[in-house]
Amino acid sequence: MAQASKRILRFFTGTLLFILAAFPPPSTATASDSISNLMEKGSAHYQRGEFASAVDFWKTAADRAQREKAPEAALKALLSQAKALQALGHLDRALATLQTAAGVADRVRNPVEKARFHARLGDLYLAIGQPDQAMAFLEKGEDLATKAGSREALAGVLINTGVAHASRKDYVDAVAAWEECRYLLDRMAEAPALRSRLLINLARISVRLGDPQAAVEAVREALSGIGDRPDSHEKGRDLVSLGLLAMEGRQIWPDAADEMDPMALSALQRADAIATRLDDPELMALARSDLGRLYELRGRNAEAMTLTLSALFHAQQSGISPEIRYPLHWRAGRLHADAGDMDEAIRSYRLSVEALTPIRQELVAGYRDRHDLFQEKIRPVYLELARLLLEKASRKNGDARKALLEEGRDAMELLKTVELQEYFQDPCVSALETTTIKPEEMAPHTAVIYPIPFPDYLAILLMTRDAIDLYTVPVAATELDRTVRRFRRRLQNSRGEGFEEDGRTLHDWLIRPMEPALAQRDIDTLVIAPDGVLRLIPFSTLYDGERFLVQKYAVGTVPAITLTTAGPADGASGGVLLEGLSEARQGFASLPSVKQELSTLHHLMGGTVLLDENFTLDNLTQAFDDADYDIVHMATHGVFGGGADETFLLTHNEKLTMDRLERIIDQTRRRGNQVDLLTLSACQTALGDEWAAFGLAGIAVKAGVSSAVATLWFADDEAAFRIMTEFYREFYQQKKPKAEALRLAQTRMIGDDRFHHPAFWGPFLLIGNWL
Repeated sequence: MAQASKRILRFFTGTLLFILAAFPPPSTATASDSISNLMEKGSAHYQRGEFASAVDFWKTAADRAQREKAPEAALKALLSQAKALQALGHLDRALATLQTAAGVADRVRNPVEKARFHARLGDLYLAIGQPDQAMAFLEKGEDLATKAGSREALAGVLINTGVAHASRKDYVDAVAAWEECRYLLDRMAEAPALRSRLLINLARISVRLGDPQAAVEAVREALSGIGDRPDSHEKGRDLVSLGLLAMEGRQIWPDAADEMDPMALSALQRADAIATRLDDPELMALARSDLGRLYELRGRNAEAMTLTLSALFHAQQSGISPEIRYPLHWRAGRLHADAGDMDEAIRSYRLSVEALTPIRQELVAGYRDRHDLFQEKIRPVYLELARLLLEKASRKNGDARKALLEEGRDAMELLKTVELQEYFQDPCVSALETTTIKPEEMAPHTAVIYPIPFPDYLAILLMTRDAIDLYTVPVAATELDRTVRRFRRRLQNSRGEGFEEDGRTLHDWLIRPMEPALAQRDIDTLVIAPDGVLRLIPFSTLYDGERFLVQKYAVGTVPAITLTTAGPADGASGGVLLEGLSEARQGFASLPSVKQELSTLHHLMGGTVLLDENFTLDNLTQAFDDADYDIVHMATHGVFGGGADETFLLTHNEKLTMDRLERIIDQTRRRGNQVDLLTLSACQTALGDEWAAFGLAGIAVKAGVSSAVATLWFADDEAAFRIMTEFYREFYQQKKPKAEALRLAQTRMIGDDRFHHPAFWGPFLLIGNWL
């Protein structure tokens, strides 16, 4: 056991998609026949996959049992009702039902029923994505089931306990729970549903371990175990899960396809047969969807298309959730594209996005590696739609071309909005109360550059107030990725060389193709909306062999055009708030120049100063309670990690999260004003982490400010002082647009031999509104 657990810790990787144990309602021997009949009818509907009907019967049974003061029968009915609501995806309603059940459970003496209640609540919290909360209820359920001596109840709890441990990457404890469950099931006469779920979970771990032969045997054992159960919707769902598991195995180990493919085919065909016998359109949609996926993997696209379209028909017939529909439309789009039918491919992708949009947050909720899941299951839908639209546009002229280019841009804008919501785990992050920029309303000498890396080429949209153009560069994503990452490493090394070579290569790819158009339109400001790996670099550092880009253009960065507020600030209505931390605090180094930086800025602009021990969360909150501010400057360490939980700014006494910063600044917005500029002069993103860089780019949106100045990597302390002083002198005193003010500050640094290297001036980005 110990050796097996160690092997799991050594080899187990990836997102765990475990099958949660179900707790079938036991008999209601103490309730009236009427309640018993309602429970049986609900069970019959549930086994056929008719969950909504099951909810109705079980709710009626629960109401009647409570009127007749039969708490044990009421508890059983409420638990069953919650199970069916969870199967429907109505997690909030399921939780409300269990909250009602909590009061009933207090009046029930039977410890087995109490154990089932805690197990069901733990199961639901796992589905919601709160494994720690789930574990508390599962531990209580395990204690009650043990004291009651109920092997069946304990086995069910242990399956979900293993899932909870695994979701927290406690793989040793997960396997221990499942092995204990196996021990109990081996000593029970009948528990086929629990046994098959246990075997599926153990098979899933085996697939992820890296041992193909062990995985094949585990899948084969699970497939055999499912066969002992009578046909039902749940059995069909388990077969679908096992078919998906076998497909995953064949994708990991192509050499195992000869063994995995027949098992996947058998599981899915058996599920489809059950669906046909039960007249269960939802199960039929699931089985045929995954059969279509299997045939697509095997290159049998015609059969894959037939199965996919059949699955879509049954999905629509059953009213199946968008979570199932969107990948069906996505696959149909891929298959149409492979067949050369671009119009049908685009139509299918549009339907996929339409189905995905309302459920994308729930789709990744509960997964510890939710970013990986987002990258695999959500981002490609939008990106592939954009590619199809741009490729179709390249074959058109005039208004038709323009409309397709704009729709491709809009698909990318939607993707960037979704990504920002995912990074900050905040579905409201894009709900700006201010007017956002429309391309046609941009200043006449401004252009937006929208680079989109596809696997085999780079697409670049160039947008001005009166035109949108498409450029394509024949550089593969792998080569672009390699060059960008090397350039970023060289940029950060102030004593290193070689950045000119990479900077010139990237300039040739990203800027040179459109230079004639920029010159023709007399462009002096470039606004970059980078995607993917291009978020890792400041475009201001691109090099044409003689000059850096910032020496020719003012450069701004936006996460998306539609997430950027329009127009310059309407006059100064608030003050200036200057905050900084010069001391070493909480494991971070001191910033000696911060005192001089704040003193100089205070001399330039006046305002309120919170320095060192005065820079606390309470004082920051109080400052926003007392006044509105146009400019908020924070000279302190800031870290942007792989997600909101790894992102913070340092105050004297604690770490300031982005959620807390948003709430503090929102006090100004509630009074009808908006912070025009937030400056973070000492923040950094992890080297090579494009997701963290995107979080930095979204800081203005998240904080609810018009613009932000921030650093992509940790800047030299003296360089930061000089850049900030020059920037504010140009912006605040000389009333220059923000992008132009930063350009002037950076070009002066370039002219100084001490600070010529972009390591000193390059990390500073202007994010959001550039005016």
